[in-house]
Amino acid sequence: MTTDPVLLSGVVAGTVLTFAYVIVAGFPADALNKSLVFFLSSAGIAAGIKVCLLSLDPDQLQELSNERIYTFLGGLAVSWVSGESIIKIFSEHRQDRKSSSNDQIRPNDNPISTRETEGDLDASAAEGEEGTSNT
Repeated sequence: MTTDPVLLSGVVAGTVLTFAYVIVAGFPADALNKSLVFFLSSAGIAAGIKVCLLSLDPDQLQELSNERIYTFLGGLAVSWVSGESIIKIFSEHRQDRKSSSNDQIRPNDNPISTRETEGDLDASAAEGEEGTSNT
């Protein structure tokens, strides 16, 4: 019994990417969904490369000899989209981490409390309304 290299590479790469994401993200609630994307995308990259290589071999796909370029582009597209989905997951996590760190206000960074700021905004808005109603 031989193991399919596409399946094997998808399982190995998916496992590595899942562990990397869990280490980086700290096991978020959607880790199962992301790990499924990692496994499927890893297998997609390997399958796309295999299709590209098959389209370059003149002994393979003899009945599709005129369509080799389209077969190659299809394999390239599968690999590209699969790789892009993996990159998207990691970049979304990075953006979420940046936005959550920017949202946190430290007590020493802002000496004016939000209650005082809201009161000042309400007062200035009321003054602006009074000024416009007089004209």
